[in-house]
Amino acid sequence: MKATTRFRHVFLHSNAGRVALAAIPFLALVPSTAKAEVPQPLTVSDASVGRTIATGAEHACALAPSGIVYCWGRNDQGQLGLGFTSSQESVPVSLGLTDVVSVVAGGQHTCALRSDGTVWCWGANPKGQLGDANLSPKTTPSLVAGLSNIRQVTAGKRTTCALTTGGAAYCWGANDLGQLGAGLQSAYEPAPQLVGTGFRGVYSGSSANHSCAIDGSGWVYCWGDNSAGQLGNGFTGGFEDSPEFIPVFEDFLNLEQPVAVTTIAVGAETTLAFSAEGSVPYIWGFGPYTYNTRPYPWYEERGAVAISVGNEPACTVSSYGRAFCYGRVDGHLPPPNALQNATTLSEGAEFGCAVTAVGDVYCWGNNDYGQLGTGCVGDGCQAAPPTIPVAFGGVAIASNSTPDVSTSDYHSCFKAADGAVKCSGYNASGQLGNGTTVSSTSPVDVVGLPAGSTAQVVAGTYHSCALKVDGTVWCWGRNNYGQIGVGTLGGYYTTPQQVPVSDAVQLSLGKYHACARTAHADVYCWGLNEGGQSGAANLAPQPSPVLVDGDYRNVGVGQFHSCAVDYYGNLKCWGRGSSIGLGTNQAATPITVPLPAGTSDVRASWQNTCAIMGNGALYCWGRNVESQLLTSNPAPESPVQIGLIGNVSQVAVGAQSICAQPAWSTKPYCWGANNELQLGQNITDRTLVTGNPGLVSNPTYSRSLSGHGKSFCSFGTDGDTRCWGDNGEGQLGIGSTADQAAPTPMLP
Repeated sequence: MKATTRFRHVFLHSNAGRVALAAIPFLALVPSTAKAEVPQPLTVSDASVGRTIATGAEHACALAPSGIVYCWGRNDQGQLGLGFTSSQESVPVSLGLTDVVSVVAGGQHTCALRSDGTVWCWGANPKGQLGDANLSPKTTPSLVAGLSNIRQVTAGKRTTCALTTGGAAYCWGANDLGQLGAGLQSAYEPAPQLVGTGFRGVYSGSSANHSCAIDGSGWVYCWGDNSAGQLGNGFTGGFEDSPEFIPVFEDFLNLEQPVAVTTIAVGAETTLAFSAEGSVPYIWGFGPYTYNTRPYPWYEERGAVAISVGNEPACTVSSYGRAFCYGRVDGHLPPPNALQNATTLSEGAEFGCAVTAVGDVYCWGNNDYGQLGTGCVGDGCQAAPPTIPVAFGGVAIASNSTPDVSTSDYHSCFKAADGAVKCSGYNASGQLGNGTTVSSTSPVDVVGLPAGSTAQVVAGTYHSCALKVDGTVWCWGRNNYGQIGVGTLGGYYTTPQQVPVSDAVQLSLGKYHACARTAHADVYCWGLNEGGQSGAANLAPQPSPVLVDGDYRNVGVGQFHSCAVDYYGNLKCWGRGSSIGLGTNQAATPITVPLPAGTSDVRASWQNTCAIMGNGALYCWGRNVESQLLTSNPAPESPVQIGLIGNVSQVAVGAQSICAQPAWSTKPYCWGANNELQLGQNITDRTLVTGNPGLVSNPTYSRSLSGHGKSFCSFGTDGDTRCWGDNGEGQLGIGSTADQAAPTPMLP
């Protein structure tokens, strides 16, 4: 584990019941690699994928897009809403409640918001947290009286809060630590109490005795328990029984204007927030550092797109879907490579759950009450990930892995529905990995990568690599420049060979080189190095991995260059100068690309590179002959903002064209050359070159987008991978070698 000691801020105040902290050092921790339970995907009977997840102290609930709620775990207080109490239910069970738009879990109670604006709660009720004055538990959903036009509901350890469409916040339940925020002296209140008006969001957590709200200007207010400085008011100890303004500053050298906050995550002793200005979360209370009694920028997590806090761990999701957790609960955090493509996290007392982009629900940690939903009770009762693909809602995808497809110039590789890795296309160098050199227009199985074993697969021009869930890296195919990474030059390998890199979490391949990023933020590269793209100063081929200087949270590799995003959101690139803005020069060590602060993702191909900022802005640079940069400048070396398409959620960079999915759309748009029909717009004119982004024809809702060379692929919500463009070697895996002008489903 890497750690650097730094100092935060100094407070010299003292008040009765409060302790001011002075010059507290903290440890900035790299994600723990301690052994932990591998997250398991859950199965329920609903025919559609999961949408939201909520974790209580020892139970969890998930909401399907159909509006049906499923719950599992501890049920001694009726917190599962099944009409009875029991010690536990170890598999998800549906409630009779319908038309639900959100579900939240408190310590031992659960609440749901229905589409008609009403709130329904069930489970433990000793402090009136269900909104019922009789204080007895309820095993079925009960309407909270006195509320209407509710648009948000949130649950604390023993309290519940709701926000109306008009911005009024109400709380009810325990109040011994001022949790209701209504300025009351009573120990509890079962009826909703007005906290204040003018709010646009209210937030609590199942382990928390405090809550926070955001007003119309994006400013933060918190109330309740402050034993660990979790209110962010500069003190520890005591509590606040009414909302207190908590200024969130970009840094403590500029205290003139607080930044606007967009969302908050609340844990037992920790609070996290996202600002509207960028992708840096702010943290206060107890967290990965020691105690921060004021909101402080968590620069190590720059680029995060989702946050969650539980009893002790704080978790983030990166822009590329990787989930990392930090905290004191060793053994109850997901392994660095076991969870990918996450979109939503929720942390309970000693367990957590996440929903992936395709709706899989994964849970990890303590399982004393079956809260992992795997059908068994107790830690370690399921020693290995299931080999049969299971998914929330019955959508078959690869267990413990991201729906993944990677195209190259002449072949492609992907993970099939059963989790096995398959490749198709040109195979003269064994790049299909099936032990032969026979090309195939239909997908063939890669030897040694069985179902459920692989986290990511990537195709280079004449080689391929896979990242296993255990963090090991395996490559196969042509090795003329050492791109297989096994210490030798020349020849080829028709089956996967292990590369000496451990704890890997991300792979990216160029034409003749490859790079891997580890859970420790290291980047290693190997293969062709004529421009320094593998990170060695001597420019000779590198048959073994070379450690690149710096700490990184994302990596993207082009044909003759490599790029990575560091922990401060800066984009660093190295390799051929024409690809990284150095003209005819080259750089074997990373140089900073002139971009706005807050880069979250990078993608590279032949002569182009694109970066997505934390706010979704897209910048690209390099070749512009085919109007890839949507500018009249023939070859700008500095990044150009692709403003015509607006902010984007993902991008794929081809040899002469680019595809991106706008943040406002569920489908991709492409622009540039169409010489191999790679625009995917059902246009057969191969002379077309366009600087006008066009909607790809007939795609389903795109979960992930990939591209390389003159082919692109999209993974849809229906579980199919559809590809278009160049298919001269059968690389699209459709059973023929005909180019495709519109997305065409891959064969299984």
